[in-house]
Parts: sequence; C-alpha cells; structure tokens
Amino acid sequence: MDQACPSCGNRQIEKGVLSAGFSALQLHKKGQLHSKSSPVGARYCSKCGHILSLYVENPDILGGHEADSPKSN
Repeated sequence: MDQACPSCGNRQIEKGVLSAGFSALQLHKKGQLHSKSSPVGARYCSKCGHILSLYVENPDILGGHEADSPKSN
C-alpha cells in the first residue's frame, strides 16, 4: 500500500504492535474478557510517528460477524 503520512507527507509507513510493559495489548470481543484474543497492530509514519491506523492482527481468532455465519435451520 503506497500511502503518504497525512501529517508530514513521508511515504515510509511501518508496521508495529502496541504494547504495555512486557506484553502486547490484546483485543477481546466485548463481554468476553476471558475468550481468545488478538494483538493490536498499528501502521505509523517512520519520520514523525503519526499513527495512520490500528488493526486486529488475527481477526479470525475473535470470530466473524453474525451476518457472515452460516444460519442454522
């Protein structure tokens, strides 16, 4: 993806993982704190540090949308 930083125009965008101390931040489904989780990744500008996006690294672990699930009959 060729995208420029909206803050400084730099085109070198890097990927990283949000962390707190010695552990990566984990995302759980709402109301399911003890369920499986996924690290939260980020895309950021290598020059000024502007964060362009946050994303779940493993969305399949969290489960899909109900609309995407097969309906049981």
